[in-house]
Amino acid sequence: MIPRLFYPSNLYRLIFLVGFALFGLVCAARQGKMEGILSSKGDSWIEVLNDANQLHRFIPQWHGKGPANGGHFNQETLQLINEIVVGNRVEVEWFYDGFLRMVDAEILHPNKRQGEFVGYIVNMSNRWVDIQNIDEGKPWRFYLPWVGGLPHQGGGYDQKVLDEFKKHEPTDPIRFSWAYYDRPTVVSVFENLTDLTLPFWVGKKIQPRRIPSKRSALAPDTGKNEKLSSDGSPFEQAGGSPFEQAGGSPFEQAGGSPFEQAGGSPFEQAGGSPFEQAGGGPFEQAGGSPFEQAGGGPFEQAGGGGESMSNPFENPEAKVQEGVTPGSKAVENSTNQKRNPFDLSED
Repeated sequence: MIPRLFYPSNLYRLIFLVGFALFGLVCAARQGKMEGILSSKGDSWIEVLNDANQLHRFIPQWHGKGPANGGHFNQETLQLINEIVVGNRVEVEWFYDGFLRMVDAEILHPNKRQGEFVGYIVNMSNRWVDIQNIDEGKPWRFYLPWVGGLPHQGGGYDQKVLDEFKKHEPTDPIRFSWAYYDRPTVVSVFENLTDLTLPFWVGKKIQPRRIPSKRSALAPDTGKNEKLSSDGSPFEQAGGSPFEQAGGSPFEQAGGSPFEQAGGSPFEQAGGSPFEQAGGGPFEQAGGSPFEQAGGGPFEQAGGGGESMSNPFENPEAKVQEGVTPGSKAVENSTNQKRNPFDLSED
């Protein structure tokens, strides 16, 4: 009996599914994206070294027929090739039509402009070194620093820095500082993988913070939530104030105050106050106060010996005579005074 799988109808379906899957794989292999180091470039091509150390050349897409009939490369791609800097990590979008065609390319900039790098040496030339970092496992290209002037003036890549890389074993990680100037560039190479001088806090443990218990420190540890008695003040609970516990105040313990011990106050010891010793106060010695010597106060002198002139502040209800101001004489011809224009009452 023939298995159902080999029936003509089912067999045709199986062939169709297998062919469709293979067609999808072929299409997928004819386009995609690739990441790597931009190793070199020309006017109309670039070469990218992928992470598997394989070099691929990409050219722009062609438009039209042959060059004699007006055909040409994509102008936008040619402009991109002119601007992109060799030595950076790039991501290239491509497709295959018999040639690897470059559709777009993007520079993968580092996360910061400078720092330290630790990794293994992968490739090396007299201008650059390829270092695979430990964290990501991806190679990055670092150019040697330029020293001197122009090439015809003796300038060139620093070979002393290159010697530091050559002396290093490829199986041992290397540590160096770098900076980004249009592409990653080596600044200096460290002799040791880690710093020998440790910070002062390394090896010291911080004591854990002790959180005080909410219970009172005087409470007996009986395992129960007991509370202290709140009857009376702290002095009453302790048996009295500190002075009562000590037998009295400091003065009582010493036999009295300092004045009592010395036989009295300073004035009593000297025979009286300074005024009593001098025979009286300053006014008594001069024969009276200044007002008594001058014959009276200002108001008594202004009264001429008769009825004393009253203080104007003592009689606030007194009315000032019409036309007379305090300290001036009355105006004799009051009829010549100008009439208030706002006074509408008749005479």
